[in-house]
Amino acid sequence: MWSVPISVFGDCQERSVIRVDSAFSGDVFPWSEVWAANNYGSDTISPPPGQKAGVEVKGIRIAGTRTSTNVQNAFVFYDRADSIFMQDVDVST
Repeated sequence: MWSVPISVFGDCQERSVIRVDSAFSGDVFPWSEVWAANNYGSDTISPPPGQKAGVEVKGIRIAGTRTSTNVQNAFVFYDRADSIFMQDVDVST
């Protein structure tokens, strides 16, 4: 589980695809306590004044399967997860 602010950037949801195998069980991207930073780069969208950086996810698709008997989660945010930005993200089965 990641516990630091991190970014996941794809090339676009049609080109950056994560295919989840039916045998997979759990969370593809789990985060916990992702809020303690203020380092915005030139390629990120600035938050409102006083808000700190969190998770940023752009341009990906996660393709699961309905044939799996396992619980499969694309994104899970545990505990404190402030300032989550998601754009051009598709999760499907």
